[in-house]
Amino acid sequence: MSLLSGYNATIRYSLSRNTFKFIFNHPIIKSSHTIANNTRPSQRIEKLKQPTIPIGEVVGQLGSSRAFHDYRQYTRSESSVSNPAIVPSASEKDRISLFRAGEEDSQSIPSFEELRPSLKDLAQHTKSDEGDEKSSFIWLDVTNPSINEIKEISHAFGLHRLTVEDVVEAEMREKMEEYDNYTFVVYGSFDSDPKSEVFLEPVTMYIFVFPGGVVSMHAKPQAVTKRVKDRLVRLQNRRKITSEWILYALLDEATDAFNEATRPLKDSIRYFTTNLTQGIKGIEDSRTLLHKFGETHQRVLQLRELIGSKKDVIKKLIQQHKLVENDSQANGSSSGLNEYTLHYSDVEDHLIAFTDTLTRLEEALLQSEGHCLTQLNIQMMHASQESNDAISKLTILSTVILPLNVVTGLWGMNVTVPGQDQGDLFWFYSLVGVMSIIASSGFWWAMRFMRKPRRN
Repeated sequence: MSLLSGYNATIRYSLSRNTFKFIFNHPIIKSSHTIANNTRPSQRIEKLKQPTIPIGEVVGQLGSSRAFHDYRQYTRSESSVSNPAIVPSASEKDRISLFRAGEEDSQSIPSFEELRPSLKDLAQHTKSDEGDEKSSFIWLDVTNPSINEIKEISHAFGLHRLTVEDVVEAEMREKMEEYDNYTFVVYGSFDSDPKSEVFLEPVTMYIFVFPGGVVSMHAKPQAVTKRVKDRLVRLQNRRKITSEWILYALLDEATDAFNEATRPLKDSIRYFTTNLTQGIKGIEDSRTLLHKFGETHQRVLQLRELIGSKKDVIKKLIQQHKLVENDSQANGSSSGLNEYTLHYSDVEDHLIAFTDTLTRLEEALLQSEGHCLTQLNIQMMHASQESNDAISKLTILSTVILPLNVVTGLWGMNVTVPGQDQGDLFWFYSLVGVMSIIASSGFWWAMRFMRKPRRN
């Protein structure tokens, strides 16, 4: 037996050792593990420069499904790639759109294969200065791109590897970073329609702002980009559209979504106030109120999380434009960037106003919840008092009946009792009289005891 167990242990050790070596010697695991272990930016960049397995080969090994989720899932198993949750909800033809200055509407590109031949030309247009003619401006918006598509776009537009890594790994931390030829902005949005099944579900936008164009990517279709495109169609004949204006419009629309999302919360507060003023009528009413309290409180917390570090991003953009404006004034030229400083300051004011609104809503919600719990406690006290009254009445009844049971029990035993041999009804009426006297005395004593004030 000991020899057999030792043989089995040897086999298990050998299998586990070989499996361990196979996993950690895989090129994908080794490359991702090497990069992740270096936390200092300089070392991280050097490691990224080292030759690793190309992203296109990862796509070839793992399939062509969309990759706007954690890249580390691809290093674990192939089963995560076939997850139906990452299938885009938008139709394939609406997934990629291209807007050129001067056109009446954005151009919907059916597939990435049709976009691929024009990527270099589009990238060349984005490198043109904002002072050039309007035809040089473009806005490329891609919904739920695959890893291979991100790789080709980054190669054509000259995106830094760190920003590409943020997009591939679905980085959700909102930030603004400046690079040599573009500005990279990560900004969160969400579905603000209360009737939608994905209400308050976050969607992160990755925006690359070039001098002559914008490239934006996001995991799911959203109303923010559609509203910005509608604004472009309305305003492009009235003013000059720049890449900075596109960035401002995207951030402004994403921020204004909070205004629409807070309306149901305000309606809920009014509902609580009205029902608490009229009073809680029953158990079902109290259950409905408590359930709605929990749902509203959860939405307030979700909105607080969605605000996140948006104010920090806006502050960085304001500082960036102030520095550029100061340099322009020092050189004796006017760059016209003061307009965007005012625009971003307005967005910052909106964020502050929404934060204050959420604070007031949360305070009103807690106050209404306190009133609701107070009314429930009062109702429970009334119910407890009613129960005590019923128990007191039962106590009076038992006080009256118990002595009568003793009397009837004594004369009902199967033994010789007084008056058993008497032929008249003297003993019967005597016992009835005694029982009446006992019942009346007990009732009088119980009522006197109940009416007597209790001392604390």
